[in-house]
Amino acid sequence: MSDDHPLRPQTGRLTLRLRLTLWATAALMLPSVLLVVLVNLGTALVPIPQSAAPPPALRVATDAEGAVGPPLATPSAIAPVSPEAGVQHYLLQNLREFSLIGLGAMLVLAAASTYWVAGWALSPLQDIRDAVRRVDARNLQARVPIGIHRDELHALARSLNGMLDGLQSAFTQQERFVADASHELRTPLALMRATLDQVLTEGAANAADYRQALESLNRSATRLERLASDLLELAAPSAEAAKEVIALGPVLEEALGEVAELAHDREITVKLIGQADLYICGDFWRLTRVFANLLNNAVKYNRLGGSVTVRAERFQDAACVHVMDTGIGIAQDELTIIFDRFVRVEPSRSITSGFGLGLSIVAKIVREHGGDVTVTSIPGQGSEFCVRLPLAQASEA
Repeated sequence: MSDDHPLRPQTGRLTLRLRLTLWATAALMLPSVLLVVLVNLGTALVPIPQSAAPPPALRVATDAEGAVGPPLATPSAIAPVSPEAGVQHYLLQNLREFSLIGLGAMLVLAAASTYWVAGWALSPLQDIRDAVRRVDARNLQARVPIGIHRDELHALARSLNGMLDGLQSAFTQQERFVADASHELRTPLALMRATLDQVLTEGAANAADYRQALESLNRSATRLERLASDLLELAAPSAEAAKEVIALGPVLEEALGEVAELAHDREITVKLIGQADLYICGDFWRLTRVFANLLNNAVKYNRLGGSVTVRAERFQDAACVHVMDTGIGIAQDELTIIFDRFVRVEPSRSITSGFGLGLSIVAKIVREHGGDVTVTSIPGQGSEFCVRLPLAQASEA
């Protein structure tokens, strides 16, 4: 039998069931004892009534001839008691005895009934504990039974099930993340291994062969470096962003500079319009990465000679940055998953290589800055991403 049985005290402490029994019994005993004491005290103070007829005077002999002297008064200590007073005294005595007996019986009955009711009321906790014990990394489908009564235990069971749903989702995402990351890591490593094997097995490799091999290794190493950086960014626990007040304009200009060469190679026109003189709180370089990732996707998945427009504007108490392109677009059924890790929609796979982590990083950084990112798209016409970030307060600026 388990050492932590619900009815057995652990480490010298009483169980909750026993504590509830003692508390309820004590709460009932205190007023009951007080009531019995008051009843007995009241009955003890009730005077015993005297007989209505005065007792006859006593005459005693006073000399040798037997002469009777004057009558003597009857002492009050031996005053006669009426029959009604005797009955009253008998009833009061019985009342005292029965009150004490009743008090003891009532306390025993109260303790027993409270112990039984507490066990019945706490029985769902045993089911909850057993269900939680069955949950582990290999059995995340187990759930806590929810009772029919909408009480505190019902709310507790629902909360635990919500927590288990979150854990199952997190474990599932972690397993998928590890599998996808392993696949992405194996690809450049396998390419590097094949390049090295080819160079080492060739008997007479010239300088051009070595240079080609080194260039291939450099591309694979760069790919691994990018992947490691993205994985570290996603694996880092979510934290509150820095409270530094920065201007939005320089952030967007820095991001535009990072994609300028790629845009030039694909003959993509990139322009910045709108109100860029807005101030926000956050980390300059992490926000630069957000817009650089969005611009990089807008350029890569655009048609040759297309355009990318970045419009910054103020909406209520937030800065909204729209990144619009004239690219391939995204299907409606894929808009809900593009911010997941390692997700790449089908048209993008045939256009360029990537890890499918860029938009996941965008969503994570924006969320840590207290904002949100949304997307609308028309396949074949283009997409529009909108990043909304809280404006810096006047006191912060």
